Amino acid sequence: MEQLFSYRLYSLPRLFNANGDLTKRWYVYYSYKSPHDYSFQRFRIYKGLAKTTKKARKEEADRIIEELKTQLESGWSPFEKLINTEESYTIDFNTSIETAINRVTNEKKKYLRESSYININQRNKHFIKWLNQRGLSTALPETITKSHISDYLMSWMYRQELGIII
Repeated sequence: MEQLFSYRLYSLPRLFNANGDLTKRWYVYYSYKSPHDYSFQRFRIYKGLAKTTKKARKEEADRIIEELKTQLESGWSPFEKLINTEESYTIDFNTSIETAINRVTNEKKKYLRESSYININQRNKHFIKWLNQRGLSTALPETITKSHISDYLMSWMYRQELGIII
């Protein structure tokens, strides 16, 4: 039976050329339907479009557009999980907020200066101590509400005002 409706998963890639202005950034853009909320997400590609002439930028953009069209028509999705990459790891959704905070902090350590890591780690320890005092350190991350965060920030501001050092 013939399909009555065709569902579009993506828009064709196009060039944004800033009306030919070489002082501005050019990019190729396209949209793809998110598998999470089914809304279209826009993707931009800037790489390779910093050429010095309009002709060179246009040629590179045309090459990128053709390559993207081929990939999209063959079923590729920008949302596909990258396999066998250094950055990929599994997420355990039944982990406590304390474990989640520590894991993210440790994961970001390689991207931070030592002083930034120490600062962030110290702030996380204060937050985890605050969670422990309220019996929330073993709670799942999704159970921490805006109200909890607001309470923590208010208590932090109050401690700063009084000059209390933890």
